[in-house]
Amino acid sequence: MKVLITGATGLVGSHIVELCQQDGIEVHYLTTSKNKLTSDTNYKGFYWNPATGEIDEKCLEGVNKIIHLAGANIAQKWTDQAKKEILSSRVESTLILLKLLKEHPNHSIEQVISASAI
Repeated sequence: MKVLITGATGLVGSHIVELCQQDGIEVHYLTTSKNKLTSDTNYKGFYWNPATGEIDEKCLEGVNKIIHLAGANIAQKWTDQAKKEILSSRVESTLILLKLLKEHPNHSIEQVISASAI
């Protein structure tokens, strides 16, 4: 099995990655930080930028499941602007994933799990 995780370098995502690796599950992950990209045997990063709609399509190769955790950090003062950023970051990133799946109808995704702290 191979899973794609958004938010894999965050607090919750990093623990999920650890559990996947313990169970022998290969992990692809999406990151907005090019300096967080790695390419190990069972852990491979792909760049995306939800604000601009950019996503590396190769992230789906061989992936069966998506765990979508990405979004703006909620550990901040909840101003009106921050609330808008928190909400839009989750909506935009989900729409980009949906668009990617629609553009690749022969993908092997069987399940999508989405969770966010909001």
